[in-house]
Amino acid sequence: LLDSGRFLSKHPGMTVGLSLLHDPRDASFGSDGRRRRGVAPAYGPGSEFPLTRLTADFDWHFPMFETEALPFVSSRLWNARAVLGYAETSTKGPIGDAAIAAGGPSSKSGIHDLDLAFGPVLFGSRDWRSRSSTPLSLILLGELRMPIGAQDPDAPNNAGDSVFAWGGRLGGHWQPQTA
Repeated sequence: LLDSGRFLSKHPGMTVGLSLLHDPRDASFGSDGRRRRGVAPAYGPGSEFPLTRLTADFDWHFPMFETEALPFVSSRLWNARAVLGYAETSTKGPIGDAAIAAGGPSSKSGIHDLDLAFGPVLFGSRDWRSRSSTPLSLILLGELRMPIGAQDPDAPNNAGDSVFAWGGRLGGHWQPQTA
């Protein structure tokens, strides 16, 4: 596995990555650089936003229109990506108490926003069927976040962001020597 990496496409196929994150989100840093107890010190110490998230990352590498000999398109591998997940959030401390007192929820669980990406391997996919190693690979991805996650305007902390976003990513893999 020494010659593999997130942005190295050597073969067509699909990989699936599963991750589980638990972050107590129980501290913040002040302007003086010191760690403070609680994530929102202005509302009093002890506020926490614990988060547990299970994520599935589907990553496809494939040739497109390989037999058609389309310039730029047929000569390289392409990448498509979808990130799905489920999150459990809660709010503890003074902010959570205020949310409950106002009749709102102090926790929210559900699916989080859908992340999609698509783009070509700019460098490193040439002759992918016959090569034995790739010391350098560059990939360009267009990214899109679809706001489908669980969102409750009355909850202080949500599983989804409720924000549509787009952007790009340039990724690279470099292996200066073979194993």
